[in-house]
Amino acid sequence: MELHGSLAANLAAALQSANRLRNSPVYEGTLVFWETLLAEAHRALGEEVGPDDAKIRQQVLELEAILIQRRQNHPRAGISGRGDEASVLH
Repeated sequence: MELHGSLAANLAAALQSANRLRNSPVYEGTLVFWETLLAEAHRALGEEVGPDDAKIRQQVLELEAILIQRRQNHPRAGISGRGDEASVLH
């Protein structure tokens, strides 16, 4: 995954978006991006010890909790009115 900026900054942006969109539909591609970002964070945390590790671990836990809650509250994907390219998870 190619990130623009630090891993911590990308996680912070994802958390901000996830919190802002907590009760709104989200495109499946957005969820895939968040999940890919989490996988990248897990990989990075397993490889190196850095000054941001504690912060990154906390961000990972927060984003994972949001995604778990979203999937529990809305386990089925709905389709938006824009056709096949716009699957939305509520």
